[in-house]
Amino acid sequence: MSISLQDFYAKTELCNADLWNIDSPNNATEDARLDKEKWLEIGQRINRKSNKDFCIDSIFFVKNNPISIFVKARNQNTKKQEIFNTIWNLARPRFLFLEINGEIEVYDLGQKPHNSQQPVLDTLSNLYDCLKYHREIQESENLFLDDKLSKKNNTADKALIDDLKELRKILLGKSKEIVLGEENILIKHQVHALIGQTIFVRYLEDRHILDKEYFERIAQQNENNKNEWLAILHKETDKNNLLNPEIAGKYFPKILTNRDFTIAFFQQLITDFNGDLFLKNENYQFLKQAHLDIIHNFLLADLGKQKNIWL
Repeated sequence: MSISLQDFYAKTELCNADLWNIDSPNNATEDARLDKEKWLEIGQRINRKSNKDFCIDSIFFVKNNPISIFVKARNQNTKKQEIFNTIWNLARPRFLFLEINGEIEVYDLGQKPHNSQQPVLDTLSNLYDCLKYHREIQESENLFLDDKLSKKNNTADKALIDDLKELRKILLGKSKEIVLGEENILIKHQVHALIGQTIFVRYLEDRHILDKEYFERIAQQNENNKNEWLAILHKETDKNNLLNPEIAGKYFPKILTNRDFTIAFFQQLITDFNGDLFLKNENYQFLKQAHLDIIHNFLLADLGKQKNIWL
């Protein structure tokens, strides 16, 4: 007997709860819609990118917090690990319900992503199995008492905070795992500015404020290095060892492989955006390729080079 998400919604009575369909939001009040609008827009954006492989069907909220994400696989060959990584990067939800091959697989989003195959928390193959995830159980948070759940909070937002702390330690020369040479240790205001700018650039690039043309324009303005810098932008990033394959299409990690290009980019940002994040007076001459390599590996979350995860 096969089981669908629609069967699950009916059996668990989620269809009568705060369950929101990504493409057809329910007839709620304006205030309720505003509380969920951000999450619905994120789900729609993911669906536009991933519509050949999978789609987010619905999100279940408890007190306006997204608890469970419901996803449909488009075909049998869909890479489940990529689905998990994508949903895990949303940071707040705790459970992923994946409809695939006539069953529903349940994943614990409190676990860190694996490099191969994510462990399945539960597999629902009939309607009786669904009852353990009944609306009342999810709303009461009794579901979090399951012994099979990760007792550690390894959601994406927690991982990001941990990684920022570790990155700060590395650049200040205080990390026990990754040791910079004495000549590469930075001082606090340089580290804070560098991390702040990195987060700011990722924000701008994710929202397409910084696009391919922006980076190419900087390269083309430098006659001496134009061809080399354009080649850096056009070189494809290997996705095979990345937790989040989408970041392979971003341009900021690419330019970090070249110190002069990165400094030219930061200087252009000062002109275009201004603000306290930027080190205007120091002109970034303190930056060395060793610093940029560390940030590059964190951004890519390359498991071959770095254990930590950067969104």
